[in-house]
Amino acid sequence: MNYCIKMFGIHRKIFDKTSRLLLKTFAESDYFVHTHSGIPENYFAPLKLTINIIGSQKNTFKYIFVDFDNLLTSSDAEKKVISPNKLNVKYSPSGLHYWAVTGRLFPFIEDISPAYISGCLLEENLEKELAYFRKFSS
Repeated sequence: MNYCIKMFGIHRKIFDKTSRLLLKTFAESDYFVHTHSGIPENYFAPLKLTINIIGSQKNTFKYIFVDFDNLLTSSDAEKKVISPNKLNVKYSPSGLHYWAVTGRLFPFIEDISPAYISGCLLEENLEKELAYFRKFSS
């Protein structure tokens, strides 16, 4: 199966960390990974990252929108969107909600395991982040 994941967020440090961990996870799951991102002209503009993970020769993709900070408008409601609002997770200024949203991505994609990200969070003693991630990844 092929997936096109479009990610949006404003917490640059956590956005970078979660996207790098996801890229490593996809690559280790034998998916071909292609990314595209643009640097926003305004430093305060949201970050956008598109990740294409290709697991078959079919030219069709399932689209998943990962909205870390509830940035998408109501006109995007018909799309498959993973966001804190849809998960009933309280927005956290520290970015803790990013881990819940990242964890929720795993049930949508075949053949990937949350073990790598869980291991990294354990290694760094990020217990709150790990709890949020595990709660939504299963």
